[in-house]
Formats: sequence, C-alpha cells, structure tokens
Amino acid sequence: MLKGLGVVERSVGEGERLPILGTVKIEAGKGNAITLATTNLETAIVHTCSGKVVQEGTAAVSLHVLRDILKNLTTEKIQLTAADRKLSMQADNYEASVSLEKVDEFPLIPPVQNRNESATFVARILKRLFTKSLVATQYSEIRPEINGIYTSFGDEGIVCAGTDSFRLVEARARRDAFQSGFQQGVSFIVPLRAVGIFIRSFADEENIQLFLDANQIIFESAATTLVSRLIDGTFPSYRDIIPKETEQEVQVRREELENALKVARVFSGRANDVSVSLDEEGKLLEISSRESSVGENVYRLPARSHGAKKETTILFNWKYLLDGVSLYEKPEVVLGASGPHKPVVIRGKDEEDMVYVVMPIRE
Repeated sequence: MLKGLGVVERSVGEGERLPILGTVKIEAGKGNAITLATTNLETAIVHTCSGKVVQEGTAAVSLHVLRDILKNLTTEKIQLTAADRKLSMQADNYEASVSLEKVDEFPLIPPVQNRNESATFVARILKRLFTKSLVATQYSEIRPEINGIYTSFGDEGIVCAGTDSFRLVEARARRDAFQSGFQQGVSFIVPLRAVGIFIRSFADEENIQLFLDANQIIFESAATTLVSRLIDGTFPSYRDIIPKETEQEVQVRREELENALKVARVFSGRANDVSVSLDEEGKLLEISSRESSVGENVYRLPARSHGAKKETTILFNWKYLLDGVSLYEKPEVVLGASGPHKPVVIRGKDEEDMVYVVMPIRE
C-alpha cells in the first residue's frame, strides 16, 4: 500500500480549500483488490494493489497523514477499518484512529468510454519521447498552448514535440515500435504536469494502452491508470521553423562540446551568453565567454565542417545550447547554421529520430 500511495500522490490536490482533494479514495473490492485514487481536477491516478478484503467498502482519508504513518511503521501488515467517519489502523505494535472525509464528495473519475481506438506500446518508448521533448519546455502564462507536449500519430510513427518559443525538440518513434488503432493524423497536446506524472508512474517495461476520450487522455497499465485533461488549443506550426538546409554544418565530439559549455558558463553574464566561433577553414570551434567581475575564457576544440567556408560567430544562451547537445547519446553531434540570427539545428550523428532547434541571442 505504501508503494501505491507513492504512485497516486503525484496527482493529489491541494486540500486547504477543498479538503477532499487532499485525500486518497480507498476502495476495497472483489477479489481482494484494493484501489487507491487521487485527483487534482486536472489529472487523476487510480492504482490497484493487493491485500485481503474482509468487507467491501470505500473511504477517503488524507493521503499525507496515511503515508506518513505507514512509512514509519516497521510491521509488514496493517489492518484498516472504516466506520463512523473514522479509519482505524491496527498493526503488531501500533494503533490509530484517523478522521475521514465524506467519500461521496470525492470527484468522479470518468471511465474510458471509447475503447475501440487506442495505441499500445512499452512504456519506455513514450517515456523517452516525452523526456526528450520536455527539455525545450517552460511554463508560459500567456501561451497555454505550449504548456504541453504535442503528440501525433501518422504513417511514419509517433511524433512528440516541445517548445518554449526559444528552442524546440522533435522526437520520433517508428511505426513498428507500437500498435495503433487511431486514425492517421490524430494529434493532441498533453499538459506538462501529466507528462511528468506519466514518466514517474510507469515502469519502463510495462505495457501501456493509450485512449483518447472527450478531450482527455488515459494511460492504462495492468495496475495503474492515469487520466488527464488535454490542452485546448493549437500547437505552433513548428515544422516551419526547422531549417531544411543550412549554410554550414559543423561536426564535433559531443562530450568535448559539453565540457566547453560547462566551463564557459562560469564566465557568462546575466544573459547566460557564450560566443561560439568557427574559423574560416572550418577546423576549429571556439567557445568563449566573459564577465567583468569574473574574467574571461576561451575553449578550443577540433571540428569538421561542410558548406560555406567563412568565419562565423554566433551568440547563444549556454544552457539552451548545452541542453540540446546533451540530448544525444552518440559520440558526435552536428550543428547546422545559416548566420548569427537564424535558427541553429543540432542533430546527433547517426541519430535520425530527433532534432533540436535553438535561437541565437541577438546582440
């Protein structure tokens, strides 16, 4: 039960204004199934754990109170009995009585209405796409449509994208990596909070079914169901932003570039600015930064380039650039640029399933 509470607490609401939102609904059902449920009205999680059910029933108790008690008990088993708005707890060397909320005030978690259309996949596939896409996101009060991960199913597979308007990630999985009964071209925006809950709630090798139903999305495994509202809006036409061609391409060792950026940040100013320069021959990449109160530094690393042979200098936010480079796993990355004020594309050499785009800083 303690493990189950750890799963459902990710969607528990704030109980100060509505105490029922701070509770976990416990349902003792048939077949010795014990169901735990929480909701914050935006997301909800239902998790099933095993136990011995003596009498069927439901109760709503403060999740934090129940969790704090259970995690400090050394006994392996505990007996819970709900009666007269009290939850009695008994263990080998412990007993307590905890106040209950009115269980009929617990918000209804809608069941899946349409099971005819769904997608089925191993959790790690979607977790990877979501995790990569989250790198380029940041909560925006004025643009709610980018407060989520755009997800679409098409002929080529599943595509996820995230952006904060300064950078963009698109990550893909091939069609043979999952099974889909959705119509081709179906797309939606999953809220950032729901994405984070999904990543933490499902084990990598769990089989997941994904359902779409009445402006909500449902992720379902054998033991856990996550329900979330979808974002109502139109995601930016981000593919128009990704340069199809660039004037110059520079190939460098990923780890060396990461180290250069980590050193450069020590000397960067308030704008987190670092200068990235390619020499005219395209064989040397310089990462430099300066801050009057700290000093200045230059980090040089060998590079291979293609395209226009000219000296180029571009100013970046070091964090945005480092985030993009660190997305990739292979030893080398390729940076494509067409000048100091145009989007820069970062790809992993031999990694065709992802692209990162970042805007330079304008001087």
